[in-house]
Amino acid sequence: MGKVKRLRQKFHNACRKQNDNLNNTISFDSKALSNIELNTPTENIFSGINIDIEKLTNKLNDDGQSGKSYKSLKTELQESKTISKTEKLKIRRQVLLKKIDSLNQMKKEAKIRKKRKTISIIGDTNPLHDALPSLESLLKSHPKSQDSKVQAKKKRGIEKAKVRKKQLVQGIKIFNAVLNNKHFQKDPKQAISQHIQNFVNLDKQKAGRTHS
Repeated sequence: MGKVKRLRQKFHNACRKQNDNLNNTISFDSKALSNIELNTPTENIFSGINIDIEKLTNKLNDDGQSGKSYKSLKTELQESKTISKTEKLKIRRQVLLKKIDSLNQMKKEAKIRKKRKTISIIGDTNPLHDALPSLESLLKSHPKSQDSKVQAKKKRGIEKAKVRKKQLVQGIKIFNAVLNNKHFQKDPKQAISQHIQNFVNLDKQKAGRTHS
């Protein structure tokens, strides 16, 4: 027990010494501050300031906001963000209509693509029809000797399927070649009329050779 008492006495003595040192420092600081001279203002600081007391607000928004709890603030934010049921239904309906329109548009585009794959690209045939001469003008341009030869020829029978197929393939090739021609693409009417004129001139030359 004697050893414990000695330890306690040492501890108390150390605490007393610390308190004495603190008191000495505080008294020294207060003495130093008392010697400092303060410059007091000679004029009124608030002179020239007109403050209307009636217009002053007794309670600010920040005062009320600070008194609110976290839950009340959370509910206010949720209420400001909430949407009515009718507005939600309108938004859902608009989204569904947009989806339906997009699906219908995709179906239409798919049908158009299928048609493009099956149908060959020919273009507008109206310029060709307008440029071609009529049958009457072609018959008038041929001489009478050729008309008599055509009448004298015997009627041919129906050709075989293979021959007709070859003729059809040749006609398609010729037609595609005409469409891809540069002169025809620039001016189709002029190209067709020039071709017909050349063909008629060749027939006239052949007819002149036979008569001679």
